[in-house]
Amino acid sequence: MTIIYSETEASLSDDVCVQEVDALMEWLLSHPEGRINLKLCRHLHLAALQSLMCVKRPVTEWPDDPGLRYWVEPALSKQEDHV
Repeated sequence: MTIIYSETEASLSDDVCVQEVDALMEWLLSHPEGRINLKLCRHLHLAALQSLMCVKRPVTEWPDDPGLRYWVEPALSKQEDHV
């Protein structure tokens, strides 16, 4: 499992694929105060990124992978500024 859910945070790790997006979106909608941890994420399917952008949740940890962080952080940081 590449996404671990708690009451307060969704921790995405390894390669998050499109098949996990529905469950991610359900969690995001049912946990309006939930935060996102991307520290161990290596790949994020575009649909997962779009889901995160849509709900505008704060990110507690950015990816350790510099390539992933390079394109994910600007997209999600802009979203946080408008919450």
